[in-house]
This record gives sequence, structure tokens and C-alpha cells, in this order.
Amino acid sequence: IHPKFDPEESLYLDFEGGWSVERILSLYWPRNDKNDRFKFLWRGYRGDNNLSKKNLLKLLGDLRAFDTIKFIVVFSPGGDLPDERNRFEDFFGSGVFSDRIEWVNMHYILRNSRYTRELIRKNAWAIHNKNKKLIRNSLENLENVFNITRKPEIRSHSNTYADERKGLMAVLNEENKNFKSGLDILENKNLIDYCRQDVVSMYKILKWSSENIKYF
Repeated sequence: IHPKFDPEESLYLDFEGGWSVERILSLYWPRNDKNDRFKFLWRGYRGDNNLSKKNLLKLLGDLRAFDTIKFIVVFSPGGDLPDERNRFEDFFGSGVFSDRIEWVNMHYILRNSRYTRELIRKNAWAIHNKNKKLIRNSLENLENVFNITRKPEIRSHSNTYADERKGLMAVLNEENKNFKSGLDILENKNLIDYCRQDVVSMYKILKWSSENIKYF
């Protein structure tokens, strides 16, 4: 689907929120030093980090990524044109990134990989509490195929897992508590770890895949 894809030249992006209110934007740029790859914007910051186009551009500048990004990776509904891109452009406008940058939707790639979907069904790692017969093509189930296991504190509260431990993270509830209390989101380690995990695991999966892919 993306024959020129390079995981090291990709910005990994993830929203927490919804169409009416975007709360957190997580970004991961693998070409930086390890401790400087993950950044985020949060609506609770009234200074330099709130969700505005101005501060997004500042953050991209801090990542030293703006002029060298070739791909933007998301895990989103919406097929080859991901909903996450529409959300991003509705919120920040369509002119942030150059038209030459290619958007890569891992959810769409997964839907086109019968073998991987079969592994997800077989492993049945994350099972939705309200529909135990449906094994979703979720990021957490994809992580399991690649031997990535989250601690319960950053697993989705909507799921029960094959190790019989429930997920404890209700990300929007946690974010809302921080927002209403006025506490710095950095004090909520599990919430930050959850946001970081979403973008880091996308990178790890695509890096492994690009290094091990075989063309037939």
C-alpha cells in the first residue's frame, strides 16, 4: 500500500478527544534522541502547549521534524483517508503539512492483512466487555501480535484481557479530571504513559515490519 514507506521518516500522531473537543495530541518523532521523541499538546495548558496551530508549529519545531517528515502515521477508522486526518485538518486547518507528505493509516493496513487479522482472532488478547464475541482490530490487539504488552494501568477500561486482568485506563475520564481540577497532566503518569504508548507502539510495529517484510 505504501511501497516507499520509511518508519524513521514518519511522524506518529494520535488524538484523544472527539470532533467537538480535542483534548490531547500526541506526537512521536523517532529521529530525535530517545528522551526527546515524544511530545504532546494538552487543552489544559494555557501557555505554550495548548491545542492551537501556533503551538503545534512550535512543538514541531521543538521536535526538529517539520522540514523532514515524509509520512504521518495514525491508527484510525476511515480507510485510506483516515478520520484522524480529517479531525486534524478540521482542528488545525489543512495547511500545516505539505501536500507531499503521505498519510499512513495502520488500521487500514491491518484490515487488508488477512493473516494478521487471523492472528488477532486466534490470540483473542483484548476482549470488549460488552461484546465478548467480537475481537476488534484494535491497536492493543495488534500490539499483542507483535509481543507488546501494556501494564493494566494503561490498558483500555473497555476490555478484559487474555491474562484475565481488566484494563484500568479510561483516558477521557482521566483527562477530564485533570482538566477540571487544574492539576498538571504531567502528575498523571499513567495518562501520559498511555498517550506515549499509542504512538510508540505504532513506530515499533512498523519498524519491525519494514525490517522483516518479504516481497513475493
